[in-house]
Amino acid sequence: MLIKKYFPVVYVIIVLLDLVLMHLLPEGRWFSKPLIMISLIYLYAQVKDGAIDRMFFSAMIFALLGDVFLLVNKSNFFILGILAFMVMQVRYGQYFLRQRKLFGSYKYILSAIVIAICLWFNITFSDRFGELRIPVMVYSGAISFMAITAIAQEKSRLILYGSLIFVLSDLLLAYNKFVNPMMKLDIWVMITYSLAQFLIVNGSLKNGEKDF
Repeated sequence: MLIKKYFPVVYVIIVLLDLVLMHLLPEGRWFSKPLIMISLIYLYAQVKDGAIDRMFFSAMIFALLGDVFLLVNKSNFFILGILAFMVMQVRYGQYFLRQRKLFGSYKYILSAIVIAICLWFNITFSDRFGELRIPVMVYSGAISFMAITAIAQEKSRLILYGSLIFVLSDLLLAYNKFVNPMMKLDIWVMITYSLAQFLIVNGSLKNGEKDF
């Protein structure tokens, strides 16, 4: 299928455009940032060709909504963005659970590492979150759920890698927003986020074939 063959090149161009506009013309991100998920949604719909998984598709829609909400530089919209991504993570996690098998020892260890990192971050920097302390803690629980279910699933390594990179992206975002805004990690946040979504979506398009 041509779209699947050439999509990575198109996707890289879209992400690079967003990174350039981030610094040269921030207003232009109203076009480029949503286009990241829109392109993935289009790829998914075309490849699935009528066999769309509603749970997975709804997760992508909420990711798109989260991207749009975070473009608005207001605290209320930041909370809406968090809520949208929480729904996305839960829906992804529910989808991953369908491909789960019994945990091996390495999966327990990897899951424990994810949980430990999220707990460490929340405990260490909880005083920086202000009135968003509870929402951030709940969000950490949601992304931990997504990561653990991705570790448990046996469908695709791409889903596993994408989910772990997603955790990294959110940690960078939270660190940059709450702990050290001067570091300007926006570029790395978007690179890791776009890579994570790309891997997760492509991992879901394995059409029943496992790559483990």
